[in-house]
Amino acid sequence: MILIILKILVAYFLPWLIGYLALELIDRDKKFCFGYKFFASFLLGNGFFTLQTFALAVWGFSLSLSLFFGIIIVDLILLEALLWFFQKRLAIPRFKVNKNLFIDLSTPQKFLLALFLILIMLKAGFSFWQVAHSPIYEFDAWNNWSLRAKVIYTEQKIPLEAGKPFYLGGGIKSYPLNDGIWKVWLAEVLGEWNDQLVNVSSVFIYLILTGIFYFSLPKILNFSSKIIATYLLASLPFLYFHSWIPYADLEFTAYLFLAVSTLMSFLKRENPDRDESLPRLYLSAIALALAIWTKNEGFAVVLPVILGLSLVFAFSKLWQLKYWLYYWLTVAIVASPWLIFRFVNHLDILSGDSSTFQLVSNSRFLVDWFSSVFLRGHFNFLWLFLLLLLIFKAKLIWQDLSLRNLSLVLISLFLLYNGIILFTDKAYDLSAMNRVNLQISPLALLLTVLILRRIIPSLNKDDYE
Repeated sequence: MILIILKILVAYFLPWLIGYLALELIDRDKKFCFGYKFFASFLLGNGFFTLQTFALAVWGFSLSLSLFFGIIIVDLILLEALLWFFQKRLAIPRFKVNKNLFIDLSTPQKFLLALFLILIMLKAGFSFWQVAHSPIYEFDAWNNWSLRAKVIYTEQKIPLEAGKPFYLGGGIKSYPLNDGIWKVWLAEVLGEWNDQLVNVSSVFIYLILTGIFYFSLPKILNFSSKIIATYLLASLPFLYFHSWIPYADLEFTAYLFLAVSTLMSFLKRENPDRDESLPRLYLSAIALALAIWTKNEGFAVVLPVILGLSLVFAFSKLWQLKYWLYYWLTVAIVASPWLIFRFVNHLDILSGDSSTFQLVSNSRFLVDWFSSVFLRGHFNFLWLFLLLLLIFKAKLIWQDLSLRNLSLVLISLFLLYNGIILFTDKAYDLSAMNRVNLQISPLALLLTVLILRRIIPSLNKDDYE
């Protein structure tokens, strides 16, 4: 058991280190705090690692353990060399705990922090137990995500014979392979395919998303407000449910949140054209590209929304043209291996195997849709509460640039996501409805917190003016 735990830790640490060095390269002026880098590094490292593996596999390389370690070694050497070139020093992660953080906390705040950590660990522990003791029973998991990973692991390659039942691993062919290749890597490190162990990644993603959300909250919020807001995210029933089922939705949610939150942070700078804001711009672009590499929604839904709104921001002079070009060039370069493969092989834009996405009238689903999103327990009352805030605080939101921008992004994503469900034959598969709203729920909670911060001054630090 100890050896298995060590193998899992190594399997997560090495790609994390790739992501950390990449973030160090992007953020050479140290604009991000270590806590933020700690959690965001895994998403970057994971995506870079699997995308490179995919590119090499397409060119005929066998997906052996030696290939995986070869990619890691080359990446680490290259990133350290670039850091040495720019900074004349190597980047070594320093896991330091800021003791002053705990000293400055009041007794109630220390109690709140301890309670929060205990509850999060209990939640993660229950999720881990559920994954470790339950067979895969979710349709999309055994028919797509886990199936594809197991086929690729068994074959030691990505099957590229179009028309064969296990083309790209089987299941829905258009699904990106980020999740599948990651599970192949875990199985290679473990030395065998084990459904339970390779699927504990959902628990890690749950913790990573929670951490990124906390460090994405504005610094002006007081400590208690941040802790409570983060716990509310971790306690969203449907989000927590995905911490123990082997779907890719939670991972996609993390990439999407990282992409949008950092882009909004870049745009709200007093002078968004300053070079010191570029780390946020590049991080957002990379996260968007890796979201495209994780789920079809990244290309078919999120990309058009972000592209369309970015044009609006550019024409309104909020986003200078050269930085707009930097952003989309970065997205194109990072996502190019998967996008080129997708177009060359004529893969469906969305999950075309399960729906033709023809426009139809689904008025009979409207009541069930409204009830599921706004009134049932999937997201507590997050969406209903936010809807009321958007209606009754519309003037406040419109007058605040950061609130307005985030609202435009969230509303656009919500309408396009749910429009696809309500006005195409995809409505016959209503299980997708809650999953697409899951993907934007952290953004919904972030917007809710930002609005409440403006309404309730006590949520901010005492020295806030």
